[in-house]
Amino acid sequence: MMRNNKLQAWFIFLFVGWSCLTVSKEQQARVAAIDTLVKKYIEFDKFNGCLLVVHDHQIIYESVHGVANPETGELLTREHRFRLASVAKQFTGIAIAILKEDGKLDYNDRIRKFLPELPYEDITIRHLLSHTSGLPDYGSILDQNWDTPHVNTQDRKIANNYDAYENLIKHHPPALFRPGDRYKYCNTGYNLLALIIERASGQTYHEFMRTRVFEPVGMKGTFVNAADGTLPDTLRACGFKPNPGATGYADIDWHYQNGMFGDGGIYSTIEDMYKFDQALYGSTLVSQRTLNEAYSCSILNDGKKVDYGFGWSIIHDNRGDFVAHGGGWAGFSPFFIRDYRNGNMIIQLTNRPGIRRGQLAFSIYEILHGGKYEMPDGS
Repeated sequence: MMRNNKLQAWFIFLFVGWSCLTVSKEQQARVAAIDTLVKKYIEFDKFNGCLLVVHDHQIIYESVHGVANPETGELLTREHRFRLASVAKQFTGIAIAILKEDGKLDYNDRIRKFLPELPYEDITIRHLLSHTSGLPDYGSILDQNWDTPHVNTQDRKIANNYDAYENLIKHHPPALFRPGDRYKYCNTGYNLLALIIERASGQTYHEFMRTRVFEPVGMKGTFVNAADGTLPDTLRACGFKPNPGATGYADIDWHYQNGMFGDGGIYSTIEDMYKFDQALYGSTLVSQRTLNEAYSCSILNDGKKVDYGFGWSIIHDNRGDFVAHGGGWAGFSPFFIRDYRNGNMIIQLTNRPGIRRGQLAFSIYEILHGGKYEMPDGS
């Protein structure tokens, strides 16, 4: 860890020193404030991961700190792939938008057009995208009905989307509310959207994401986990958490639901996330008109607005609305802020719990806008 801290300090020194020669005093102040903030998180052992900050379309700060795999002692690099957890939902939302522009589906299509076996009426693709479907969460259904209920050991069979789909059909748990009546965050919706992508496109979700999203943007380090949970061993961060036992950590990277995709299941790097962010300013993936709809509040049956679009949480701010999304799964706690009105972006990829979700990213957002923020403490 000492070696990594020295490398980290040297990298920040070089980056900030270079910045001081090429940018305004205001930008220097922003970078210095971000650097001080990040160092405090590191000092209190609350950050293990990669961080990238973009201001006015330019990268102004990067930080890489900690270990990729505590068992081997492998240190993190900017090339390491992190599980995006629910941040993957924005990619599924983009894939659905691509298929809409292709004429393969419409947001108001009933999902039974593509999933006729599903025993739920009147749910549309729009309902799935906006978490207003009323469907129950597949995770709790699998927990009760999978091979060994309520046990999470590595000898269990890996579950994937097709298993979750079959369980919804077989057990038909009741809907929580009429579609469009309420908002309730639901992984089932994006799990099913992945299957709709497959049936509408004629490709697997993995193939579609690779050929229509990752490759056009140049995201060479990004991939979807296999349906059997198989993952590459190289340059992949492993999820873990501190543990006061003999090793000092607990491996929490494995879970029997690691075969899922659509609601999660994507691994990426900070560089690839930057490429994705910048691509959304053009029309490489979808038109700006389509993207604006994805960034719009959803409307309930009673006309009330919900601050969630198509894979993005919508944050209202007097300095301009922006979109964001976080995630949490198997030790990973990513957070992505896209302040697209101002050309700003913050991507935080971590493989160890340690900070409240979004806390660091939102503090950096305040620094970029000259706002107030809190420094972390040792508690």
